[in-house]
Amino acid sequence: MYCNPKTGKYEKRFHFELKYDTFVGKPKPEVIRQFKEDAYVKEGIVRWKKSNNIPPKDFLYDWADLGLIKHSDIEPNEEQRSVDTTAFLDDYIKRQERFKKEDPEGWEESRREMAFEARAAYGPGERVTNIITGDSFIT
Repeated sequence: MYCNPKTGKYEKRFHFELKYDTFVGKPKPEVIRQFKEDAYVKEGIVRWKKSNNIPPKDFLYDWADLGLIKHSDIEPNEEQRSVDTTAFLDDYIKRQERFKKEDPEGWEESRREMAFEARAAYGPGERVTNIITGDSFIT
């Protein structure tokens, strides 16, 4: 999706977006099918049935353009995605802290495994940091 800096509006500019006239770059019948079969709407918030996550913005714009949801519901969906992401990350941090505290041996074993894999990928002596928790180690 390209947001025109002059208008602030999203435009279709890429090959498959132009080919199918959809932001997700799929034929319109497929985009409609995905909405009808794979998503649900509750109080204006769209979620995937399998993961309960809010679909990406390009799907939301396509579904609004196709009349399946309201354009005015896109921003509340984006706001809810932010709330969901914050809750997920907060929970992840708490689970990591609990893992460290309740199973220190398991925690250290998992760190050794991560360090081994990181050493294979980055070489020895590199600092690797979990950008969510801030924990780091040297390969």
